[in-house]
Amino acid sequence: MTTRPLVDTPADIANPSFLDQRTQSSGHLLFEHVKRQPHTMPEMTFKDHVVSMTLTGDVDITGFSDGFTAQKYISHPNNISIIPAGMSAQFGIQTCNEYYILQLKPDVVAQAVSEVIDINHFEIVSGFNLQDPLIKNLLAHVAREIYTGTSLEQLYVDSLTNTLVVHLLKNYASRNLEVPDYENGLSKYQLRTALDYIQSHLEQDLKLSDIADRLGMSQYYFC
Repeated sequence: MTTRPLVDTPADIANPSFLDQRTQSSGHLLFEHVKRQPHTMPEMTFKDHVVSMTLTGDVDITGFSDGFTAQKYISHPNNISIIPAGMSAQFGIQTCNEYYILQLKPDVVAQAVSEVIDINHFEIVSGFNLQDPLIKNLLAHVAREIYTGTSLEQLYVDSLTNTLVVHLLKNYASRNLEVPDYENGLSKYQLRTALDYIQSHLEQDLKLSDIADRLGMSQYYFC
């Protein structure tokens, strides 16, 4: 039987293949921008949900969705990969490669489900060679915001993360989850309350959940 190490992201496996690696943790997500030289990584099992986008180079991916059956893919530049928590995979980097990888804690996704959907069981499903403009833009925005380091970093990253979570639930989850759509936005009073709260706390590391709590609603409803 193959022993698969439990890891958070592929970068947890130490080896000399890294050309450059920048890691930022912000609240409930971990984001990495990695450059690597050709290398074959050992098979591993992920503890968290992983969303990645190849920027340059090709990556051979072997996924084991049921723990035994191997499915092989080649991730080309601008391709999106989704690896749910508990899935095993092996990566072969054939050329110098650069990619974004974002890690989401399972309890964050579970919280979103509990707040917007009446369902007891769901699963994020794996996906490879995906062309998803929303995820592509979200990863680019997260990278830009984290590296810019503005005063609203946490608030902005929270908003992007919640958007990603809801998008994954609507498009990459089992049971065909129906995430409700909301129209018309906040009332004028709620909007004014939110803006006043933001304005009076600009010197702090604002969190989306703090603003939502001020309005007495879930951060996912607020988004």
